[in-house]
Amino acid sequence: MNPTLTIALRAAKAAADKLAYVTNNLDVLTAEGDSHSFVVEQSLDDAAFRVKKILSNAYDGVKIFNAHESNNPTAEDKEYWYVNVLSGSNNFAIGFGYFCVIVSQYKLGKIENTVIVNPMTDEIYTASRGRGAQYNEKKIRIKQKREVHDCAIANFAQNGWEKDALFTRITGCSVLDLCHLASGQFDAVFAQVTHPMELQAALLVSSEAGALSGSPQGAPINSTSIEALVSNAKLFKSLIVAKAPVAVIATEEA
Repeated sequence: MNPTLTIALRAAKAAADKLAYVTNNLDVLTAEGDSHSFVVEQSLDDAAFRVKKILSNAYDGVKIFNAHESNNPTAEDKEYWYVNVLSGSNNFAIGFGYFCVIVSQYKLGKIENTVIVNPMTDEIYTASRGRGAQYNEKKIRIKQKREVHDCAIANFAQNGWEKDALFTRITGCSVLDLCHLASGQFDAVFAQVTHPMELQAALLVSSEAGALSGSPQGAPINSTSIEALVSNAKLFKSLIVAKAPVAVIATEEA
């Protein structure tokens, strides 16, 4: 693992440890009168502080943009970090362990390195532009299924593809779905996120594992995209052309 990813992983794990602790001890943390929403908000603040401290200590003066704040990078920002300590917030709010922490490095407006961690399972996905993607430090590649009817496809929300499907599962965290695609647990993903940089992080993992991505209509992804269809190249065209109902299944934990 390169030094940049090592620092990013340390930061992501620090945030993930906080979220895991809160999820496993929510009853205790709210027992003295603090509301659920207050505990969640405090945990996000603390998780973000942990990430910022680690990145700032390693990279003096570095800019850090937090998904849960209103600030965003501009064209003048040449090198910076993007942090989302909670992708899949609805799942976290109900104690469903399918959410993740994202820590990504950008240079000249392009994502170069990313770490994505599921706090509840200790799944760690990393990727560097041009250097491949890893799951728990082992290199990964996507599956090469050809037929839509033979595929496991993850959905974020109802979008018409699940109509008349044999089986449907909506996970609530497209970032993890795309990571699972990269490691061969899905064959295609219809992804939807709240911030473009969430999608960019997940797409770096999936593309470095061999996936092709585009809009659900087949158009190219751009810097403002928050939706994507992702699969292997052979399957991608079929998904766009077929417009047919497909079976949608998920991993056991989803």
